[in-house]
Amino acid sequence: MKKVIVLLLAIGSLMASCQKQIKRTLEYNVSNDTYDSTIQDIYIPDSGTYTMPVLVKFLSGFQGDSVKLVISGLPSGIVVSPNSFNGIPTYTENFVFTTNKIAEGVYPVSITAYTSTQVPHTYNFNVNVIPPNCSDLFAGNLNGSNMCTTGYVYSASATSIGYGYLAVSNFGGYGNHAVANVSFNCNSDSLYIYNQNIGNGVYVTGAGTYTADKMVITYTAVNPAGVTDNCVATFTR
Repeated sequence: MKKVIVLLLAIGSLMASCQKQIKRTLEYNVSNDTYDSTIQDIYIPDSGTYTMPVLVKFLSGFQGDSVKLVISGLPSGIVVSPNSFNGIPTYTENFVFTTNKIAEGVYPVSITAYTSTQVPHTYNFNVNVIPPNCSDLFAGNLNGSNMCTTGYVYSASATSIGYGYLAVSNFGGYGNHAVANVSFNCNSDSLYIYNQNIGNGVYVTGAGTYTADKMVITYTAVNPAGVTDNCVATFTR
């Protein structure tokens, strides 16, 4: 009888040991954009640096598995530091791209994620090399459109007022007297409108993003009577 009990205990111990070795496959997500869940194109100056934060988010599975990121395919003239990083999600790693008078254009690049339990996942994106002053992309005549309670289109124009700054006339379609100063962050493809009077007592504040040929700005405008517009303005060249 004792031998039977010992044998059963041994089998139970073995089964428990086997169960402990079984772990669920790590599921994760990789993104470099606050507003999206994947890898988006980036825009960097032809001479300078650009920081791309990459978020590796834990979704499910074994929480002890690491995810290694490797960036590849960069052309001569663009370097990134680090070019790889290994960590346990959830984590964010900042990859810093440095350029030195590289030709403006579009360069295909990839970032590959490796784990011990899955085949590698490769994410393709483009590195767009643009002028050092990113706000220069939109100097001149612009096509504007607004989406508030209803949508409408209008013409606007923008003038450079210094590095990373534009003065946009007819902002939001409020008239040529409505001039909004827009501040660009060339390192994060983002832009801001700090609270300001754009004319006739209308105060505007907002924030948004840009690509090589489009600005999208979510803003709030308040007129002297206290009437508020919450809108999304899109400007294209």
